[in-house]
Amino acid sequence: MKKLYFFILMTINSSGIWAQTPDNQPKTFVYTLGSATIKVVVYEQNNPNQITYFNLHDNENTSVEATQVILKNPKNSGKLVELQHSGERLISFEYQGAKYQIDPNRMFTKVGIEKNLKNYGNYSDAARDTVFAFGQKIYRDFLQGSRLIVAMHNNKNEGYNVKSYLPGGEYKTDAQDVFYNPKWGTGEFFYVIDQAHFAFFKQKKVSAVLQDPQKVTDDGSLSVFAQNQGMAYLNVEAQHGNLKPQIKMLTILQDLLQKIFAK
Repeated sequence: MKKLYFFILMTINSSGIWAQTPDNQPKTFVYTLGSATIKVVVYEQNNPNQITYFNLHDNENTSVEATQVILKNPKNSGKLVELQHSGERLISFEYQGAKYQIDPNRMFTKVGIEKNLKNYGNYSDAARDTVFAFGQKIYRDFLQGSRLIVAMHNNKNEGYNVKSYLPGGEYKTDAQDVFYNPKWGTGEFFYVIDQAHFAFFKQKKVSAVLQDPQKVTDDGSLSVFAQNQGMAYLNVEAQHGNLKPQIKMLTILQDLLQKIFAK
């Protein structure tokens, strides 16, 4: 995990603190979820189009590296928001004397939060509500107002990959359409909620999944929340350690961004 040297300037409220760093360096915001401390690290490169790259899982560091490479190119712009807490995928916390675990990409709807808490152990309405409040605060503080949210993820290419959305796959009912190009392997694909984005990546011959707005399971994920809210969203998936392919995907994404924001 990256070491950040900073001094505390001010307290935003009881759950968020802003830590200032020198110019052109990451800024760190500190939040709490029950007993857990979560740092939100923000890297920003000239962001006139309000593009937010969002890394939710603390163990998916290839996606962070790939985004940083893209943002270091002065031709590109955007803001990277990274959640840091334990180096693990899940956030573990204590609340009102009980221990809980939550996937931070399952904290954006109450239905999804309830399913996720139960999946990992203890559940209570109070824990569900405090997770939901945390998720909504992260949304308001870092995502709201973005013209496009780009979720940055990595997978193990085992139980979950682009084939999971094909006929016979575990998540086949969540997908309205799937384009699979074997040349990209199975771990590298875009997951989108916009038909035009899907068509663009298909034209570029990059594997892509289009979420079905009617049939997708409400699992509390950002893609479900974004579609419900009418927000512009897409997800860049790549296998852990596959840095060059994920950089290549983000480079292709820049062509889409140029097309969108040139209008």
